[in-house]
Amino acid sequence: MYEDAHKEHTIPDERPFLHAYFDLVEHMTRMELRNTSKSLLLNYINESAEPSLIARAREAVRRYLQDEVPTLEEIQAKSRAGEELNELDHKILKMEFEARRFEENTRKHPER
Repeated sequence: MYEDAHKEHTIPDERPFLHAYFDLVEHMTRMELRNTSKSLLLNYINESAEPSLIARAREAVRRYLQDEVPTLEEIQAKSRAGEELNELDHKILKMEFEARRFEENTRKHPER
């Protein structure tokens, strides 16, 4: 499990985000990620100059897959148009939610 492989890189509050992040990539690749791939994805997030966690995660996914991920605005427009959201949309929304929740918790508890 990724928690064991990356224990030194994580704190408990990161785990829901990381799970959503890796789950999204696994869904897009249709393959289970190996620990080396997870480490590479973590490095891509850490190397990013983007200001927010979700922007760094999106950049990392784009860099890893060489493919764009639908934006939150695109998913919202799809929903407003009455289109049914697919599994990819839901996984992106989950990653967005967990990234924002992690950043909010980090701001509340900066000593972490």
